[in-house]
Amino acid sequence: MLKIALVDANKRANKKYAGIVSSIVGGWLVWEAKQKGIELLTERQAEADIILLAFAGAMDYLANGKSYLRRSKIEPDPHKRNRVPYIIAGGPVDASPFEAIQIADAFAVGEAYNFIREFFSLVQKEKTLNEIRAWITDYPHAIEREQLESLARDLERPWLLASPAPKLAAPDEYVDWMGTPPIRGDDKVVRLLGSKGCHCKCTFCATTYRQTYRINPNDDDIVTKSVLLELRGERVQILSNDPANLKWWPRIQTKMDSQSFTIMEMRDPATRENLKRTKVGIARFGVEGVSERIRGAFGKPIKNQELLDITAELHEAKINTRWFMIMGAPFENKNDWENFKELHYKLARLLDFGVCQIKLTAFVPNPPAPLVRYLPSFQYNELLKNHVDWVLENAVSRHVMCYYGNKRPSQVKAIAEQLAVAPQVIDHLADIAEHKNEPFDLLPALEDAHRATWEVIQWPLSTELRWKMGGYYRNKMTKNTTSPVAKSGV
Repeated sequence: MLKIALVDANKRANKKYAGIVSSIVGGWLVWEAKQKGIELLTERQAEADIILLAFAGAMDYLANGKSYLRRSKIEPDPHKRNRVPYIIAGGPVDASPFEAIQIADAFAVGEAYNFIREFFSLVQKEKTLNEIRAWITDYPHAIEREQLESLARDLERPWLLASPAPKLAAPDEYVDWMGTPPIRGDDKVVRLLGSKGCHCKCTFCATTYRQTYRINPNDDDIVTKSVLLELRGERVQILSNDPANLKWWPRIQTKMDSQSFTIMEMRDPATRENLKRTKVGIARFGVEGVSERIRGAFGKPIKNQELLDITAELHEAKINTRWFMIMGAPFENKNDWENFKELHYKLARLLDFGVCQIKLTAFVPNPPAPLVRYLPSFQYNELLKNHVDWVLENAVSRHVMCYYGNKRPSQVKAIAEQLAVAPQVIDHLADIAEHKNEPFDLLPALEDAHRATWEVIQWPLSTELRWKMGGYYRNKMTKNTTSPVAKSGV
């Protein structure tokens, strides 16, 4: 029988890696293997025939994957490794397939419940590696490296293929809502699976375009488990991008350790009342754009004053907050930061309890979201520096804490990974964008969109529609750029 190992490439295992499974995905893989009577190696992984590489995030896949493979004494370059051992990956990296094969020999696309269970069945039946490779090649929800290596790139625009992308796989959207146990992560929080995807259609976010939105139908089971886990002394969280959209959310009586929401959910008074009733420690929600104009174009049109009112209400109820915001959005300008300055100033003078954390993350074009077609300049670096200087002189508050995202060098690397091109390419395109003072359009024509490297996957929303949505965003953002607040329809 083939020997199977697990490399859990997640940062929380960084103090002492050997034998540590730190992620929810890693814990699930171990559990699935045990159901088939297969013991996954979590030490001496280099001795295995096949390695399952688990990584939870879409960013820094290459850096983390290579680091943890080397810790396990495994060559990260698949050509030097020559399939010994053979590495299978999964997770959000399926949105950047040509990135995945810089480490992995194969990867699952979308939900991997069926893939993993069939894979373990083949191992149990003592199939050879070549037989498993042939199965992956034919499997409709997975891709083998050889399927991609034969595809030529456009020599002048390497984020495109030389010809329209063949559809090599489609996302597997099957979810076993009941067939996996609640697993405690390394942060000691037990997460119950509430939904997959997101009901919002924000133009910058890849989540809603990678999979069809689905809600866990077993509401009685989730509610009961949340109560039992709390009685057992566990910290609980519902795994969902938009928990308040779940029809059974009001039935949850358990105090959540922390919970993330969309800002559109937080606008609903019923959501806020539920948070007060269950005494959530910190409410986290995606505000996204730094200005009202950008939020309207993103698909999350909320006015500054309403955002301040919601935040004040939560803090009065002794609930801390965390805003997630995106800086450096395509077509963002200094007027947008003036709008953010006004918001920040009022927030600093509004709160008298707890802390509102503002996490500003730099925009990255993530496939297959509509805004993957725009590479903005790095103008936000200077705008951010000016904003920080202004805050130190005008809006310092012990109730407001800001975390600022990546600057140009690390951001270039992140974007290059997502587009599976050399960092020098991104540097060059960013220089062009800065010279023209407008984002660089990676996919100016629909034909270009069909040749994008990530289009080897048959995504739920068509290439044509996602490309057009990118155009709608551009038109909305360029229609009124003189005022810090464009008409958003709210």
